[in-house]
Amino acid sequence: MGIILNLKAPTFPQAVNNVIDVGLQKDQNAKYIVMEVPQYSEATGDLLMGFIIDLDTPGILLQSAPSMPGSPNNNYLLLFPIENFTLNGHYEGYYSVTRLSTNISFSPMGFVTINDISGGNPIPTIPQSVSIPQATGDNGTLLTQKDYSRLENLTVIVPSYTGMAPEQQVSVEWKNENQGLPKYITDPQITQNYSSELSFSIPRMQYIDCIGSIADITFKVIDKSNQVRYSALTRLYIEGQTLDLPKPALFYRPDGTIHVIIEYNNMSSDQTVEIRAVGTTQYQSPYQTVTNFEQMAIQLPQGWVNQNMGQIIYIDYAVGSSVLGGVPYNFSRILRIKLGQS
Repeated sequence: MGIILNLKAPTFPQAVNNVIDVGLQKDQNAKYIVMEVPQYSEATGDLLMGFIIDLDTPGILLQSAPSMPGSPNNNYLLLFPIENFTLNGHYEGYYSVTRLSTNISFSPMGFVTINDISGGNPIPTIPQSVSIPQATGDNGTLLTQKDYSRLENLTVIVPSYTGMAPEQQVSVEWKNENQGLPKYITDPQITQNYSSELSFSIPRMQYIDCIGSIADITFKVIDKSNQVRYSALTRLYIEGQTLDLPKPALFYRPDGTIHVIIEYNNMSSDQTVEIRAVGTTQYQSPYQTVTNFEQMAIQLPQGWVNQNMGQIIYIDYAVGSSVLGGVPYNFSRILRIKLGQS
C-alpha cells in the first residue's frame, strides 16, 4: 500500500485578503498566477502538479506544468499562465504529489478570487487616501451644487503616504461606474522627498458629468523598480440638481458651420442656455434666452473650430433662469466627440 502524504492547502502569494487583482499584476508585468505549496516531507523524485477549478464555469480545470521540489525546507511555486483565467471569477486550487510514479497524494483546497482592476476598484496596498478640499459637504465627501457651479477645476490632494520616497511616479485615478464613463487618469508627478503633499487637478468636464452620482478616487504609485501600489479609496458624492439634462449634439450645416444642438424636456421662455466647448482651447458662449421650445442651436466660432478640428472635444450646456436671480445653473451631460466626426 502506498504512502499517503499529509499535505496542507496551497496559498496564493499574489492575493490580498484572498483576492488577486489581475490589473495590478499586469501593471507589474506578471505572466503567471502563482500557487504556493507549503513544505512537506519531500523525497527525491517527487513530482508536483497544481490544479485550479473555475467555480463559476463548471468543467473548467486549469493545470500547472509538472515541477520537482527545489531546495529542501522551502515552499514550492507552481505557475499558471495569467491569460488562462476568466476575470472576476472564483477559484479553488489544490496540488498533487506523485512519488515514484505510482503513489499520488492530493492536498486540501485553497480558495482565491480573481478580479480585474478595470471591472472594480484596485486592491489598496497604501492605507492613505486622497482628500478633496473644495468639497464642503459631509466632511469633505460631498461636492455640493454650490461647490461645482463655481469651480473651474477640482483639486485632489495626495497626502504623505506609507513608503513615500523620491523619484516615485504618482497619479490620480477618477472613475464613475454608474454613468459608464471612461476612467480619467491625471498626468503623473514625480516625488521629490520622503514626506510631502501632492496636488492634482480634475478637469471640470469630468466632475460635471458625474452630477447626481459617485466618483471613486484613488492614487497610484510606481516606484523606481516599477512596482505598482494603489491607495485606499475615497468616494465623492456629487450632489444632484433639479433638471436632468442630456448631452448636446453637433449639427454640421451645408455652409460649413457647426452648431451645438440643445434639447431637453420642458424648455421654456423663462430659461437661458449657454455652452462650454473644451478642446485644445476653450469657448464659452454668451447666454441666450430660450425662444424655441423644441431645440436651441448655438454656433461654434469658426476660429475655435479651426483650432480644434480633428481633436477630441468636450461640450456641455448650462440652463439658467432669465427671471429669477440667484437660481443655480443646471448642467448637462458631456458630449465627447472628435470634431469633424459626425
